[in-house]
Amino acid sequence: MLLLACVQQSPIRDLPAGTASDTAVEAIEGDDGKDGDDKDDDKEDDDEEEKDDDHGCSSIFDQDELPVYHLEIADQVWAEIQSEYAARDGTKDYHDVESFLLDDETMEHVSIRLNGNEGYSWVGEKMQFVISFVEYDDTLRFHGERHVAFDAPWYDYTYLHNRLATRVLRDLDIPAPCANNALLYINGDLYGLYAHMEQLDHEYLERNFGDDAADGNLYKYGWELANNEGADTSRMSQWWASYDPAVFFELGEPEQWVGEWAAEALLPDCDGYWYSGHNYYLYDHPEQGFLYLPWDLDYTFEMMDPSLDIYSPYSA
Repeated sequence: MLLLACVQQSPIRDLPAGTASDTAVEAIEGDDGKDGDDKDDDKEDDDEEEKDDDHGCSSIFDQDELPVYHLEIADQVWAEIQSEYAARDGTKDYHDVESFLLDDETMEHVSIRLNGNEGYSWVGEKMQFVISFVEYDDTLRFHGERHVAFDAPWYDYTYLHNRLATRVLRDLDIPAPCANNALLYINGDLYGLYAHMEQLDHEYLERNFGDDAADGNLYKYGWELANNEGADTSRMSQWWASYDPAVFFELGEPEQWVGEWAAEALLPDCDGYWYSGHNYYLYDHPEQGFLYLPWDLDYTFEMMDPSLDIYSPYSA
C-alpha cells in the first residue's frame, strides 16, 4: 500500500505491464482488478450497519481491508465533472453514476461529486470525490453509510495522514471520523489510491452520540449549517457573540473543547481549529451543548516542524 501511495500522484491510465505500481496492484487485488475471490460469500445485507471495531466504524473502514470501488460514469457526465474541476469556482454538484461496484457488491441510485478545497488542494489532474447513496432516497444506506469521501491531496504523499490521525483521535475518545484506504476504478481504468473516509453526517452523529442525540445542528467551520436546513441558528450566533466566560461556558462543555484542541496539538494538526481555526465542525448537542469535532486531518504529522512550540500563534 505504501508503494502505491508513493507512485500515485496522478490518475493512472493503461499502466505498462511489469511496472512497480502495476505489480503492487496485482499483488493486492488479483489479476482481474477485483478482489472478490477471497471474500466471504455470506455478507450481510447492504442496509445493515456492520461494525468492525470498538468505535462502531462500518466494516467498509476495516483496517485490514483495501476496498476496491468500480464506477461507470457516462462520458458526458465525466466531462461535466472535469469542467467543474477545471473551473475551480466552488461548483461541486452531484452527478449520476451509471453503475457502482464495491468488491462484489452493487447498488443503484449512487451519485458522485467533487471533494476538497478548490483553492488549495485541487492541484494536478487527480480529482477527489464524495459518493452519496441518498440523493434519490434518503432512507438508502450502504454498509450503514450515507456518504463516503475519497481524499488525495497533493501534499499528503502517503495518503495515510487521515487514516492514522483519525485512529489516534478515536483511541483518545475524540469523535473522529472512520478512515482507511481504498482504490478507485472509473470506467474500467484505475484512477488512484485514496484515503477512504466517513463523512460528518447524520450516521456519524448517531455512531458517536446515539440515535436520540443525533438531531442537533452541525456547523462546518463553526458557522456553516451542514444539516437541518432551515433550523434556528440563534444559539450559534450567541456562541460567537459571547465574551462573558460565565455565559459562554453554559453553551457547551469546556473540558471537551480543551481535550479536542490538545489532541490536535498532539498530532500535530496545523489545519485544524487548534492552530489555524480552519478544518473543524461545531456540533450543538441536544444535552451537552457545543462540541468541537475534528475533520480533514490530511495536514498532520510531518507537515509541521516537530519542534514547534504548541502555544505559538498561527502565522500564514
